[in-house]
Amino acid sequence: MEHLRKYLLIGVFFHFFCNGIFSQENDFSINVFVKNAIVQGQPEIKIKWLYDNLLIEGGWNVYRKSDNGSQEWQKLNNQPIVLGNIQLHAQLKDELPLAFEMIPRDFSRPQGAQAAYLVKTAVFHDKFAQYLGLRWNDKSVQNGQAYIYKIESARDKQLTAESKSIQVGQEESLEIKDVEISYHNEEEVAFRWKPEPEKYFGVNVYRSELNKDIEKRLNDLPVLVFKYLDENQIYRYQDVFFEDTTVQLGHHYEYVFRPIDAFGEEGKPSEKLSVRIGSKTPPAPPTIEEIEVIEHHPIITWQGSIDKDIKHYEIWRSTKPRTKFIKVFTTDSGTRRYEDEALKHGRYYYRIYAVDEDNNHSDFDDGSILVEDIIPPHAPTNIQVTRKGNVITVNWDPIVDNDFYGYRVFLGRQDYLHDSQFSLLHHEMLQETNFTFELNDSIASKFIVAVGAYDKAHNASKFIRSDFIEFEDVIKPEPPHIIKIHEENDIIHLDWLPNHHHDVVGYMVYRRHFEQEEEWKLLTAVPLNTNETHWSGESIHDGVEMEYAVVAIDDAGHRSDFSESVVLHTQADDEVIVHEPEKNMIRVDYQPLENRIRISWNDKKLKEIKGFILFRAENEGSFVPITSLIQDEYYYDTDFDFGSTYHYEVRFYTPDHHFGKFDSEAIHISNSKKE
Repeated sequence: MEHLRKYLLIGVFFHFFCNGIFSQENDFSINVFVKNAIVQGQPEIKIKWLYDNLLIEGGWNVYRKSDNGSQEWQKLNNQPIVLGNIQLHAQLKDELPLAFEMIPRDFSRPQGAQAAYLVKTAVFHDKFAQYLGLRWNDKSVQNGQAYIYKIESARDKQLTAESKSIQVGQEESLEIKDVEISYHNEEEVAFRWKPEPEKYFGVNVYRSELNKDIEKRLNDLPVLVFKYLDENQIYRYQDVFFEDTTVQLGHHYEYVFRPIDAFGEEGKPSEKLSVRIGSKTPPAPPTIEEIEVIEHHPIITWQGSIDKDIKHYEIWRSTKPRTKFIKVFTTDSGTRRYEDEALKHGRYYYRIYAVDEDNNHSDFDDGSILVEDIIPPHAPTNIQVTRKGNVITVNWDPIVDNDFYGYRVFLGRQDYLHDSQFSLLHHEMLQETNFTFELNDSIASKFIVAVGAYDKAHNASKFIRSDFIEFEDVIKPEPPHIIKIHEENDIIHLDWLPNHHHDVVGYMVYRRHFEQEEEWKLLTAVPLNTNETHWSGESIHDGVEMEYAVVAIDDAGHRSDFSESVVLHTQADDEVIVHEPEKNMIRVDYQPLENRIRISWNDKKLKEIKGFILFRAENEGSFVPITSLIQDEYYYDTDFDFGSTYHYEVRFYTPDHHFGKFDSEAIHISNSKKE
């Protein structure tokens, strides 16, 4: 068994890989795979099964039934399918000597790398699977019919598993998804893809030069994806699935990935991924020849880099010689001149970089120029502001200036502002002499509109301003959002999120009987302050559903719409239990992957139930409701602390306001998810 050592790593891969397809994640220890085939022009269904023990004494039987609701299974093989076909042994003994050497002779369970190599060979070498007694072809199928297959041990009828439904002749597409490049450098390229072990067992990786048809398979053995235990004892996939370490500097490659199914056959190829293996050595820098200003436009000319693989040049600009440079333009590799936009008066500093095909940036050459245009254009005149509904329109007379570039419109919320204190209402420079905007909750009803003109050097005129404008507030605030309601010690507690409108001055709380056509009753004679987002009041103790809502009010007296209401079933002293449920009807489970507690309940004897309310007590505390009246028979609790014990009680309610309750159930949440 000396050759076994070279397959030890493969064994590690298959250890984790097989855990995903065998009994640890299923109710059975066999996986059954089916696939369409055409043999000599006739349709067949290929069947393969993998048993986590691999071999079984006495062999297997194959059954079939139509996927049309029929429960009758038809046995397909006359004799059990067993290990040891003499004809296949003669064909394969020279081709697969190591595999034949690893087969246990006493049907004992293969272990470690031995089991991994047998599984690998059975998956990727179909005839060897036939020799092991794990393959069968159904030749008696009808085109278009859908079948389900069952594999059963001939000796032990309890060892059985079923395949998925398969339709004869239906085209099947096996493809690999979400292939991406993890990283690449001068020495290697690494890849990942979406692991789907239930669909394919391995992946072949092919590479070709860009725009060439000759492909080379890079892997000797199929690439397997496996899970490992991380430092938190959680199973996860490795960061990189395949690394190509045979790349050469300066080459441009295209990669294609093909999945391999349980029958060792390749599926649909992935989309091509293109990678250029580049150098990290930066190119030589360009050299600035001249910087000049013509009609307010700085113009830079330069000599290019001496390197031949230059992709483009980048021009960066700043108003300070050493800091805050921003990239203003990217040229092609043949350009040696750049004309900047018109700028305000001042000195401007430029840097030019050469960038090669591998995105390496050269060192820079730099220079500066003084832009001397400081004469602003004339200011606009005759500003007028009109309103239609919430829409504000601003008009003004145009200016006449040879260097005119455009207008900008500003908003101020106070009189006697400096021009720099106004807020710009738009981004693009205006060419027309009008502008429209809409009043909203971020714009006060009192404001000033200002308009400035700009020349091509971005010199701004003095602002022309409107009068101080005051419009009636016609915008009602948005409704609040209720986040919690509960009853505790005969007191109703209601909480909501604050409304962030600038003119909201308070909140009002309303109540009415749920689903009854009566007016809302105001519970707050004086609106609550904007800092108050909680209300509490005595319970009415009538044992019915009460509906609560909150309304915001602004400084103009406008009221928001009612918030989304919440319903609370209030307690009553005269409520009676109208039904004694079966014991232990509540089930409480902690779901660590979702980090939540699932509470479910069911009593088939219950009839005419209007709904349920779930109560919870933490540690030794008292029960408080954590839901309103709900219809579902389950609830997910995500508001809990690790290290605490929680008790859950479910009460059910009838249309005539009586209620009953199930025995409570408790759960202790350990101090960490993994526990």
